[in-house]
Amino acid sequence: EALLGPLVEALTTGLMDGSIAHPDQGVVRRAVRDLDELWRRSGGRAVECDPDRVRAAVARQLDGVTGWQSFQERRVVLRVEDHIDRPTRERLGGLPTTIRLFGDATAIEYDIVRGEGIARLRLREGQARRLTLDDLPPFDRPVWFSVTRGDEAPIESDSLETLGARLRKPAPRAHPHGKSQPPGRNHRRGGPRPPKRRR
Repeated sequence: EALLGPLVEALTTGLMDGSIAHPDQGVVRRAVRDLDELWRRSGGRAVECDPDRVRAAVARQLDGVTGWQSFQERRVVLRVEDHIDRPTRERLGGLPTTIRLFGDATAIEYDIVRGEGIARLRLREGQARRLTLDDLPPFDRPVWFSVTRGDEAPIESDSLETLGARLRKPAPRAHPHGKSQPPGRNHRRGGPRPPKRRR
């Protein structure tokens, strides 16, 4: 009895992320993905699409499952239309996914940061160095910028000014084994070796 709660939690996670086989897994995963995208596009305003609520809706359908066989026999239904009305879906689905910058298509990702909806632009370094506010179309939410440079983690900023300052910092040198490290540091542990003494 004490394990039934953790069992349902584990099966819910596996069903939603696709790590556990189930007849309804594909349908559930697609609905989870679509609801999550709509939630992020809404900036968190479409509360019925909140991942916690979606998870609770799946978990409720697994109530009473006591093992693998009963899990496989349990039907699990998750429909986008049950969580968000059609006009709202169409409005959020119509938000742009790319913009043209300097002749190239640039991806727009919608996310929620510290409870606020944002639009994140994925930029190449050359684009980021040339970009000004006049180059951007109007957005209905704050714009963040993300730039991938070499093997580094993406450089992210909520303003072009801060992004420019971070890009002006030298990029870490590539390590011989594929890892990067700050400029000016010898890749050998402990720094450069002292010269050998002549005997």
